[in-house]
Amino acid sequence: MLGFLVKEPVLRETKLQGDSISMAGFMAQAKTATQVIISQKEPLPRSLLQSLADLTAGEPYPVLEIVVEEVADAAYLHGLHSRGFKLFYGVGLPAQTLIFIDSDRGFVLENTPDAPSFRLLPSKKNENLYYSLLWHRFGHAVSVTGTVKETEAEKNLFCLALEKEREVWCRLRGDNPKSLPGVGQTVAVFAWEKWFSHIFEVIQLEFPSDRQPPAG
Repeated sequence: MLGFLVKEPVLRETKLQGDSISMAGFMAQAKTATQVIISQKEPLPRSLLQSLADLTAGEPYPVLEIVVEEVADAAYLHGLHSRGFKLFYGVGLPAQTLIFIDSDRGFVLENTPDAPSFRLLPSKKNENLYYSLLWHRFGHAVSVTGTVKETEAEKNLFCLALEKEREVWCRLRGDNPKSLPGVGQTVAVFAWEKWFSHIFEVIQLEFPSDRQPPAG
């Protein structure tokens, strides 16, 4: 159904040679950007993730957007969202991690043993990939807290009542109905809000009332 939007021939053309820069050189460029967009199918190196997160400590800082596919680590995804990254659900992304600084500079991330390095995409290829990947976003991450109004165990669904009389249906991954929250429970949901569906796909489910108060 999504094939008409996924332009695989364009996405596979990422093997052209280009200049390589270090992490320090990359971050120097990122600091002056208005937008940094990352397309990834595996988690970012920790050093790069921390350096990007540090950008948000200053003013002004670039808009940081990450489009992910096939990353199942809930803690990692929630960490991205809580750090202030705008997180999008991707389909048909290239295998390599691509990073765009604004729309005119694109890089292939090379995770070398010593430290990440970044190979610059040729200008024409950068333009093609940047605009093509805009059509590979099919949802975004959200965090909501509400009270369970009803459940449908056979479909692994529960309805969450939010503020302002808003209601959303949420689907848990897996097929264990015992993992569904009970009616009346307050839950915090971190989920994908997919743009072609009215159902939130739960990434992580928490029960705020079960959290222990801080010591002291």
